Amino acid sequence: MDLNDWKIIASYTRMEAVADGIQVPISPDIVSEVGIKFPVFFIRRVYDKYVLVPFDMPDQSENGRLWDILYMFSLSARRCSGADLKFGFCCQLPDIGDWTKYEKVCEGNRLLREVTLRAEIGPLDLDDPTPAITILLPDED
Repeated sequence: MDLNDWKIIASYTRMEAVADGIQVPISPDIVSEVGIKFPVFFIRRVYDKYVLVPFDMPDQSENGRLWDILYMFSLSARRCSGADLKFGFCCQLPDIGDWTKYEKVCEGNRLLREVTLRAEIGPLDLDDPTPAITILLPDED
């Protein structure tokens, strides 16, 4: 069967996901400052949990937390030859019992957690094959 014979039943574009708040586009200024060449998007769950500053940690900054994740991704990406990779970083999170299976105590400090995320590179959108990076939890698609 020729691929042109297939009927598309449904599609969901990246731009629709951004408009719906499911994906968060990262500022090209921060992305290029870290040395990443392609657009970067975070899945909302990752952005809310690891980039947004927890209420009881006012000494943190959103840009600083974002920069840390992007920098650790960029270090791992330099050693990766595939389109999908797992990488880790450490961040401070409140000790309120909402740990995920992707977090573990870092250096014996209950507020400092080592987190594992996944990044995949693929097309920017259905009609745009320009490469883009999506940062998500390890078991998300």
